Amino acid sequence: MSDHLGPVLHRATDELPAPGLTRAVLREAARRRARRRAAGAVVAAVLASVLVVGGATVLVEVTGDGTATPPATSGTTGSGGTPRSAEPSPSGGRELVEGTQPRWDPRRVDDLPAAGPGTVASLPPVVTVPSQAPALAGAPVPAAVLAVRRGPQAYLLAPDGSWRSVPVADRYPRLALNPSGTALAVWAYGDGADDRVVVHDLASGTTTTVGYPSGFVPFDFQTWRWTDDDTLLLDDGGGGWLVDVRGGAAARVAGPAEGPWTTDPRGEVVEVTDFGRPAELVDRAGGGERRVPLTASGRLGSIEADAGTVAGTSYDERPFSVLVVDRATARPRAVLPIVDPQANYGNGGLGVLALREDGTVLLRVTVPGTGTSRVVHWDPRSGALALVAALRTELEDMVTFADARLRGEG
Repeated sequence: MSDHLGPVLHRATDELPAPGLTRAVLREAARRRARRRAAGAVVAAVLASVLVVGGATVLVEVTGDGTATPPATSGTTGSGGTPRSAEPSPSGGRELVEGTQPRWDPRRVDDLPAAGPGTVASLPPVVTVPSQAPALAGAPVPAAVLAVRRGPQAYLLAPDGSWRSVPVADRYPRLALNPSGTALAVWAYGDGADDRVVVHDLASGTTTTVGYPSGFVPFDFQTWRWTDDDTLLLDDGGGGWLVDVRGGAAARVAGPAEGPWTTDPRGEVVEVTDFGRPAELVDRAGGGERRVPLTASGRLGSIEADAGTVAGTSYDERPFSVLVVDRATARPRAVLPIVDPQANYGNGGLGVLALREDGTVLLRVTVPGTGTSRVVHWDPRSGALALVAALRTELEDMVTFADARLRGEG
């Protein structure tokens, strides 16, 4: 893949907030654009559009039944930041579940009430990345809450609010903090991506180089994810490799092998079948393979899982929504429909960041036209929404979190 991959992806996915997203997001973007093109003249009449009226920008949204409706006006939120709606949230053809909530307009994310202090441990309400910071090698820290890639450096936010920096590769580098935030994995994306992974130990400031497994064949969307503090899972497009970062030992495993995927707190893989196949949740707990049809929820993307539930996004035969579904049956427990003008959010601008131990959900919400994003707390039981943090990042930045801190473990 050439050094021009980033700009090409950016042009090819013009409604995405940034290039270099996961293969699932890219495919969802392509599918949504194809659906709009197929609607022909009807779409031309009602497609979500931006109008300038008297100097003000008015966005018009297309609902699940194909009608164009304006978003809710300001002042339509209830207690806890839960929006009120003058009419029931549309189902887009699917039956409304008991947990369906009023539609939320994420363009008003900054109007949400602030989340309680310490909702995510050590995450400040505003995260501003410094232009420089002490090198981790000379000033180690016990752990990091998050890491941000900016240019040739990655910046790590320590629990005490201080920042450290580590150098990263120039070839579209990717980052991943381990669950407790004590180690940072860095690997290249693109030409030479099969070389190595560099693991930074935050407490000592030292680095370890981990080679890709023998027999691994590179492909365009390979990625790594921590299953625990010492083990990385490599997705190679047709299965996975568990790699011990301390000793380098690697073992071939069956998954992930299909579409969007995640790992639960125990490191078990949960994934969703890719487009072109029947929509199913594939649960690989215990090394097995249990398939559950996603008939009631529709195909999910941007998924996170715990022992009993899966949270994800979907616009499969429904307006774009965030759902919490039962892991055993895939029946929805709660649905939060999202106002999605011009598919800014459905094409990757809004996703599930974490499924917390208390059953609440953290969402990542991108502010369209900027590189900034927000962390939003959603309580599926009450419907309450609250603003946890504003990330003052740039369009090209990549942000990774310590999953255990997001989940509220410990």
